[in-house]
Amino acid sequence: MQTAGECAEKRLAQALWAIPLLHYVLYATLCMRRAEQAKGVTGMKVILCNKYYFVTGGPERYMFGLTDVLQRMGHEVIPFSVESVKNEPTPYSSYFVSSPVGSELYDSKLTQKKLGMGAKVRMAQRAIYSREARQKLRKLIRDTHPDVVYVLNFTSYLSPSIIDAARDEHVPVVVRLSSFDLICANHMFLRDGKICTECTHGKYHSVVHRCVGGSFSASLAKSVAMYFHDLIDIYDRIDAFVAPAKFMEQTLITAGYPTERIHHIPTFVDNGRFRPLPPGVPVDDYMLYFGRIAPDKGLGTLIEAYAKLGPSAPPLKLMGPSEPAEEARLRARCAELNLSNVQFIGAARGEEMVSIVQRARFAVVSSVWFENTPNTVYEAFACGRPVIATDIGSLPEQVNPGVNGLLFELNNPADLARKMQYLLDHPDVADRLGANGLESIHREYSAQTHAARLLTLFGTLAGVEYAPNPAAMPVWQQARS
Repeated sequence: MQTAGECAEKRLAQALWAIPLLHYVLYATLCMRRAEQAKGVTGMKVILCNKYYFVTGGPERYMFGLTDVLQRMGHEVIPFSVESVKNEPTPYSSYFVSSPVGSELYDSKLTQKKLGMGAKVRMAQRAIYSREARQKLRKLIRDTHPDVVYVLNFTSYLSPSIIDAARDEHVPVVVRLSSFDLICANHMFLRDGKICTECTHGKYHSVVHRCVGGSFSASLAKSVAMYFHDLIDIYDRIDAFVAPAKFMEQTLITAGYPTERIHHIPTFVDNGRFRPLPPGVPVDDYMLYFGRIAPDKGLGTLIEAYAKLGPSAPPLKLMGPSEPAEEARLRARCAELNLSNVQFIGAARGEEMVSIVQRARFAVVSSVWFENTPNTVYEAFACGRPVIATDIGSLPEQVNPGVNGLLFELNNPADLARKMQYLLDHPDVADRLGANGLESIHREYSAQTHAARLLTLFGTLAGVEYAPNPAAMPVWQQARS
């Protein structure tokens, strides 16, 4: 039997023997980390905030697409959102903020008539400031230790309080602007179907004109919230703004936001999912609009233009989710004009949607508001199809007349009809414009390019060295195989 002294000597010898092994493990770990950095792998951790964690439109498609891209590059994406029965599953749902209107109602615009006074008051309180959102995001940050907080849509259901949460924990905040929400009460610079920028001269104009859903109380609540946010300088605590369009960038600068904190980073398109038809496969004989069936999309102008093409014109397909009142109005107008070839085909998903875009002669974006580089333009280009778009806002940044599509004058059905007829009469030109659009997607709007620009910004703010390596970037074709 060993004495106590002999046992102590043995344990000391084992410990001394383990020290070189520990040194070796630490040295090997350091070498592996340096090798990863040399390959451009940083393993950044990003909290991604958005008021919806399910797809309602372009911002959520961007959110889930970016999550996919970053995860496949070896980065970690942590969602922060609002409770809803429609949410995608996530292990972080316990951190989500309660919905002021209940988890079954997801958008105050669509459900406002169903809201009682209590729910409206909660909505107003949430738009101004939310202690709950601030506390829950602080807990998420403490539990996960992110490098950056990236914020998408937040002003109503999450509130700008989440900016303070990140600042409390000394984590940089980056806000991507999907709309004009920081400047305009209804986020669109649109009133009674016409462009209106009176909010830039005073937010009270939204109350005078009842710009938020036609409601005095909702407009007042939004205006009060915006004045309060200005009073406490909440947006001065944002480290960087991401503007998808140069038009958005200039609008922010004109509104007084500092130029050095605004970064123009165009969006991206899933060019593995959205792709052209195989060589030699012809397109079908129809024109296409795809997106929401809503008043701001200018579909009344499109239908008036289509009527001018005459009864021999190929069908016009309208694809996307509808606001019932707007679809009813458009159908009634089609009946008045005896247009039997306007087809409301509803919302398509997956490969069905892609196939409809691929086979169209061209796509039309007839919006009557400034837009903010809508995804549908890039998705049409990725399918090799040209786009005819309104000549306002960010759309001229996307559509270069005679290069990848055509532009028409706002609210001018005759001008739109001329452009539509031109591409119908010159299918070779339509194919050439579509091919140019496809080339621009590969050059400027790929997932790889967007992720590199975004991560470089994140790394600069977080003090993390990021050296992008194209060989390590995800390829959509591989990601979707």
